[in-house]
This record gives sequence, C-alpha cells and structure tokens, in this order.
Amino acid sequence: APGGDTGGTNTGRVFFYNNNSANGVIDLSGPNAAYFHSPSADFTGGTQPYCGQGLALADFDGDGIADLVVGCPYADPGGSTNDGLIGFYKKASASDTDDWAPAGSVAAPNTDDRWGEALAAGNFDDSRPGTELAVGQPGYDSPGTDAGAVQLYAVSFANPNFVLSAPLRTITD
Repeated sequence: APGGDTGGTNTGRVFFYNNNSANGVIDLSGPNAAYFHSPSADFTGGTQPYCGQGLALADFDGDGIADLVVGCPYADPGGSTNDGLIGFYKKASASDTDDWAPAGSVAAPNTDDRWGEALAAGNFDDSRPGTELAVGQPGYDSPGTDAGAVQLYAVSFANPNFVLSAPLRTITD
C-alpha cells in the first residue's frame, strides 16, 4: 500500500498474509494479517516516500528463507527530491509470520530517478551464480531526460545488512 499513512503522509505499508488453508485460499483477516510500516530508523528521508511501490521477494543470502526488498521511490535520503531508496528485510526463521527485521537500506545512486519504483528478483545473468535484483528507475536521465532504466545488482549479506554490488548492467531504451 504505497499511499498508506501509518508512519506519516504516504509513507507506505506492506502487508503479509499467510496461506493456511488446504485449498490455497489466502486468509485476509485475523492474526495472520501481519504488517509493518515505514519510515523506521532504516527508512529516513522524504515526507512521502511511497514505500511498497516496488517489492521483491527472494532468498538473497542462501539461508533457505525468503528476504524482502521494499522500494521507496519518492524517498529523499540525500536531500534531493524523489531520489529513491530500497530497504531490505529479513526473517529469523521460515516459520515467522510477522517478524521481519530491517536488514539495511541503500540510497539511490543518482538524484531524481525514483529508484526502486519497480523491483524484481531472479537469475537474470547466467554468467554468475545467485539471484540478482533488478531496480527500476523511471527518472534515469540517459540517453535523455527521464528516459528511464533498469539496473541489475548482485546482492550479498554482510551480517546484519544486505549489500548491493556496483551495477552489473544498466538497461536503457
């Protein structure tokens, strides 16, 4: 819910639901509707960051438990407008339903790019092992103003935080 107002105007919220029925119907009420909101100490900057506009879920650290990446494309961590920020969240165990702990954040490499507006996780680069993170930034200014781009990153875990590599590839129009 990118426009959720729990932590301030348009800070955003991400809701988690557990599938606990045999027929695959997702229970959207009761004790399984755990959520967190931002900004927290890990998501400072910007009065309306729209956290949750981009989401990706993958096991980036190889521990067998999915990790969460949350995009906040209108966050202003560097003081500029609409730079963007992504935050990582990690669960202690696969059985946790709502215990997502902040595990680092990364500010946009450029200003006014809305970095993190779209996120995807997968093995996009067959030349290397592991899962990469694709980060969309519609305000990227090459080859022209707001031409947009997607950048691919390798993700590693240096306890207690996730770390991004330098971009493996930048895809533009």
